Amino acid sequence: MVSRAQLLAAGLTARMIEVRVRNGRLHPVYRGVYAVGRPDLTDRGRWMAGVLAAGADAVLSHRSAAALWGLRPWPGRQVEVTCPSGSRKRGLTAHRSRVPAGDRTVMDHIPVTTVTRTLADLRRVLPPVEVERAVHQAYRTGRVDRAPAGHPEGSQRSRSPLEVAFLRLCRDHGLPRPEVNVMVQGRLRDFFWPEHRLVVETDGRASHLTPTAFEDDRERDVLLMEAGYRVRRFTYRQITERPAWVAARVRAALAET
Repeated sequence: MVSRAQLLAAGLTARMIEVRVRNGRLHPVYRGVYAVGRPDLTDRGRWMAGVLAAGADAVLSHRSAAALWGLRPWPGRQVEVTCPSGSRKRGLTAHRSRVPAGDRTVMDHIPVTTVTRTLADLRRVLPPVEVERAVHQAYRTGRVDRAPAGHPEGSQRSRSPLEVAFLRLCRDHGLPRPEVNVMVQGRLRDFFWPEHRLVVETDGRASHLTPTAFEDDRERDVLLMEAGYRVRRFTYRQITERPAWVAARVRAALAET
């Protein structure tokens, strides 16, 4: 896969590119993006083409990134990328955001979100049960052991509004900053204080209040408590409308150890 900008930088002229398209040496995939030599593409070829089509600073993300990392099958329809411009092209789903350096890497020459960022992104587009399968696959294959601490609060575009609100609550009420989106007991948790063995889960209405999600959340809590962790669960309304009450509950839980 190659972009028009790369061809020009390599010394080709616009005329030379046109000739190569006509004689079948370059095959257009997106506007300004070409497959070299043959038109049929592998999944990796499609993913690379999508990243090139989305422009500078784009990375493969969400379901497509999960497939590249081997966390779940790729549906084979839309290529998902994250980029600052929110590019609009047929066959391409562009999530508009600037991905921090710590959340991007390269896999098989394809710019892609890290496994930890990919798992966090999946939580915004997939049902909880499917996300858990991807998390278990990441854990089983050694893609992650325990995800690192979250990004600075200043990188708010990479977080859900609920995560940002909870981190702000911790800051405003003098609570120790937790680790964010980390693996504990083989599953991805929202917030974690490892030295206190305390997990806080935050329940957004859209992704936690279906019957299946409700049951899954409670099962996860039981498994954590059986393993010696303590769990506190707060809703969006509690965090945004009763922050002092939530902070008091978290502070009391931290003081128990």
